[in-house]
Amino acid sequence: MQRTFSVVGGDARQQAAGRWLEKQGCTVTGAEEVYRADYILLPMPLDAHRVGLARLLRAARPGTVAFGGRVSEAVQAAGQAAGIPIWDYYRCDQLAQWNAVPTAEGCLALLLQNRPRTLWGSNVLVVGYGRIGRALAVRLLGLKAQVTVAARRPGVRAQAMADGCRAVDPAQLEKAAAQADCVVNTAPALVITRGVLEALQPGTLVVDLASEPGGTDFAAARALGVRAMHALSLPARFAPETAGELVGRTVLQMIREREEGACMKDGCTIVFALTGSFCTYSKVLPQMMRLAAQGVQMIPVMSFQAAETDTRFGRAEDWKQKLQEITGSPVRHTLPQVEPLGPGRQAEAMVIAPCTGATLAKLDLSIGDTPVTLAAKSLLRTGCPIVVAPSTNDGLCGSAMHIGSLLARKNFYFVPFGQDDPVHKPYSLQSDFELLGDTLHSALHGRQLQPILTG
Repeated sequence: MQRTFSVVGGDARQQAAGRWLEKQGCTVTGAEEVYRADYILLPMPLDAHRVGLARLLRAARPGTVAFGGRVSEAVQAAGQAAGIPIWDYYRCDQLAQWNAVPTAEGCLALLLQNRPRTLWGSNVLVVGYGRIGRALAVRLLGLKAQVTVAARRPGVRAQAMADGCRAVDPAQLEKAAAQADCVVNTAPALVITRGVLEALQPGTLVVDLASEPGGTDFAAARALGVRAMHALSLPARFAPETAGELVGRTVLQMIREREEGACMKDGCTIVFALTGSFCTYSKVLPQMMRLAAQGVQMIPVMSFQAAETDTRFGRAEDWKQKLQEITGSPVRHTLPQVEPLGPGRQAEAMVIAPCTGATLAKLDLSIGDTPVTLAAKSLLRTGCPIVVAPSTNDGLCGSAMHIGSLLARKNFYFVPFGQDDPVHKPYSLQSDFELLGDTLHSALHGRQLQPILTG
């Protein structure tokens, strides 16, 4: 099948992605011919103002799908306004795995360029042992560096030790930093604190690979005279040809899955219900657009609160209008409207996203006094899977018992979730809505998407 891409942006990675797509038989044009494109390849990270995103998307023809990396809520909103779904290729696990390699190699280049000594024999402290931390550590070991890994979980520390590193708990970070010749942070949280920086030997280099805002107290580093670098986008900087090919491979795989129906069977009809976690609607609606682009038919349902409450996040009537535009169906928000869903076998599954703590409790206790919970009870009568995407401030306290109960219940499936703000809201849980489609696909096949816990 001939596919036409409009590749937006002139950096080396974007151009390399375009060349790779051409080698695969795709037609590649620039932004000026976006009206011809089946797909739009946007740059990473995506800056709506720099690329004139809203204007660009309005020029695209209906049915076009855009791809971007690290897509923000503002960018998703621009796509939603233009009727163009934007898929975040950076959320694909295969790209994250692949990108760890050029990121690690780029970090090695920085360490060699910015230090007067070899890595051979150097004491390197690596904070975090995810994809990038591990890719970096094993390469440092290959260069005969002495590598110490700081990681929270005992199992991760055990893996680091099995790979040949020393491993410490983050509580020992200051002590480990005092012995390091250089420090590399990969953790997306403030871990390189003033105390850690004060423990460093004079001349120690700190390289932070974590996404904005990083995991280093850069203000403290400047005040203390510590050289700390926030090294972002290393694949594009040090290996743009490889980085572009990896983006092209990932995007083409996402398209093939969509065309082959790997994410959802064609013509599937689901109930998509929203409850009152209004702050997450901007994350949920792009997932509805993605499902619609895959051919999924949706019956929209709103809880009483969602259908009647105006908030700083939007007016209730405006949300209803947006849901109807995405799904092509009027919103059901009364008990008589949803009760026939199960007996009439009108849907094959139900998604509740976002799902508040109150809704979790009512689902657990089989209380059907809202349109959303009655719809769920109605569909459970026929064995339909119910996909739940929690968004609740009391997920680790009052709602915890209900989450645990539903996890053990037949026909309930959870969009993977984690703490969305552990510092300021330590009991709050929120699903990773980007995983909604994958969770639904798994649920339709009787499987829970794993891992359930994110972060």
